[in-house]
Amino acid sequence: MSERLPFQKTKLFFFVFLGLIVIVILLQIVDNTTQDRNQPKNLTLSKGKIQIPGFAYLDGRDLEAATPVTISKINIWNSYNRTKVLFSLSHGDYVKVLSTQYVAEEGRYYLKIKSENCEGWVSEPFISAKKMEPIGELFTPTLEH
Repeated sequence: MSERLPFQKTKLFFFVFLGLIVIVILLQIVDNTTQDRNQPKNLTLSKGKIQIPGFAYLDGRDLEAATPVTISKINIWNSYNRTKVLFSLSHGDYVKVLSTQYVAEEGRYYLKIKSENCEGWVSEPFISAKKMEPIGELFTPTLEH
């Protein structure tokens, strides 16, 4: 029985060592995931490259319209699913971009923004890296609820 004791100690040492290696690897994975979440990400949009989290401007210019037009009031939604308009902000307003959500069915990003005490979602075409002057006619939509 005493001859098995060194073998049992070696076996115990091996499993403790193996367990420590697994713990170190898991801690490294968790640390990398946390760092990725906290690191700013660059996102290239149709109207420039922005950093998230970061700051950007609301941009109501419709660059694809046959006749140039700028939407003067941009609806801000309760979620990227756009079930309810919470409030409107003006073309050119400076906002903090908090996060993004890609909606594959639409092929575009929605960005969670904050302006003063208001927070909500806006679709990617309404965000610009730079403050841009309005083009063409100004269009003021009515607030949808």
